Amino acid sequence: MPSTQWVGLLLENKKISSIEAITYRNNPGVFIKRQGRPGVALIFRIEGKEAFPYAASTNNETTLIKTANEHFSIATIMAQLTNEASID
Repeated sequence: MPSTQWVGLLLENKKISSIEAITYRNNPGVFIKRQGRPGVALIFRIEGKEAFPYAASTNNETTLIKTANEHFSIATIMAQLTNEASID
């Protein structure tokens, strides 16, 4: 799914209290805040017209996404953020 479509789905999720555009090392990203939960930032790298998860940040600690397992974990988190039923 294109990142713009994913962000559009986030905007429809009523359990997300705010979404902010951010930049990390010249890469675009989003900071997502849910009520009662710590915020999470996802940073993307741009290749042509596509954006791919590059790093994640929570509690002011940023981790680059390197391995296949890390990419899978981020994809799972992204899916959970867009699916209102999976958010407590």
